[in-house]
Amino acid sequence: MREKIRILIVRVFAIGIIILITTLNVEGKPFFEVNGDFSVSTNDAIYMLDGALATDTNASVQNYKAMDLSGLGFGFLFGYEFVPNLSVTLGFNYKSYSSSDFSIENDFGTSVGTLNLNFLTKSITFDLGLRTRVAIFGGYIFTAGGLLLSLPTDYLMITEYSGVEFSSTNQDLSKGEGVISFNSGIGLFGEVGYQFLISSSLYVNLSVKTSIFALNNIGKTTVNKFFDTAGSLKSKSTVLYKESFSQDEVTAENLKNVTGPPAETFDIDSPKKVGMNSVSFKLVLGYRF
Repeated sequence: MREKIRILIVRVFAIGIIILITTLNVEGKPFFEVNGDFSVSTNDAIYMLDGALATDTNASVQNYKAMDLSGLGFGFLFGYEFVPNLSVTLGFNYKSYSSSDFSIENDFGTSVGTLNLNFLTKSITFDLGLRTRVAIFGGYIFTAGGLLLSLPTDYLMITEYSGVEFSSTNQDLSKGEGVISFNSGIGLFGEVGYQFLISSSLYVNLSVKTSIFALNNIGKTTVNKFFDTAGSLKSKSTVLYKESFSQDEVTAENLKNVTGPPAETFDIDSPKKVGMNSVSFKLVLGYRF
């Protein structure tokens, strides 16, 4: 059912803009924009350990930190002003994010083992909305809002170990890589900015755009790989996320386990949902035909 809804939304994005342009005032003005941006993003589900472990001799409180992301991006937008100062827009945006760093310490008394990790991800979104503007100070103040579609995405988790082994089960580990996969998601966006006129057709926008959307990992997997100091794969784990599953299905997945080396495990777990919130600071060059 969810897949049918996602397909329907994509078709609405593709068909809606065509219907609006062909059925409204044929004397309207089309325009095109390209942009670069810096974005910060947070989520309401992924928190990671940060600091010394509470069970160690140098810590009494366990600290957690949210996975905050930041990065650069670019995009382009097609617009159609069907009545004066009111336009319909269809936009594309690509962003490359990296997270804040997490550092976990395990104090063995005579030495300290450290685990450092961060996340990398790419985001591709399409948005369909309306934009209105008001003339002021020789330019225009504008606001925009509408629907947003986020395409399926992966989070790459990079882990590095230093000092002594982090635990007895992780002996001789040097680094780890994890791929956390999510489905497409639907959300909303809003934008406000100022438009500077360079000529009757050419202009520059400075704006702030906010986006809110949700992602889930139903039917997706998380794959973790761990490597030793020689760079050889030491272990690998794969978790499949399903809305419903039986113990027989879990047992069947577990039977795929390989003792190794390298060791490999398989499992099934309940899905997770992540709410994403982002703020983008945009510099835009536009042309009105």
